Amino acid sequence: MSTLQCAATLLLARPGAVDRLVAGLAGVRVAQVWVAAHDEAARAGAEVATALGVGVARLGSADVADLADVLGEVADAHPGETALVLVPAAALDQVPGACRMAVAAGPLDPGATVEVLIDADDRVCVRWG
Repeated sequence: MSTLQCAATLLLARPGAVDRLVAGLAGVRVAQVWVAAHDEAARAGAEVATALGVGVARLGSADVADLADVLGEVADAHPGETALVLVPAAALDQVPGACRMAVAAGPLDPGATVEVLIDADDRVCVRWG
């Protein structure tokens, strides 16, 4: 669990459909884009970050094997902010096990995001798609 007192909002997405992803983030103040350490995510992350006018950071876990660790890493870096995290589809499958689900999980359209709120006490998925 994170040590945050001020909740971080993480938007999780697959690295494809950059134009749709950027369009879906219109009006959202994203502090930084985080990417898994593989080529597709790095390319997409750079494109999205440029479109949003923010920086890109690489996740410490190259394969995103443990989504809970990734969520904690990003949340600790962005208390009170919103960060976009581009991860493989398999990592998104881990959300129900890593978070309390306030919404039902299901298929995601290209460019759609999963919203997770993280504070010192909880990780809650509040939007799926």
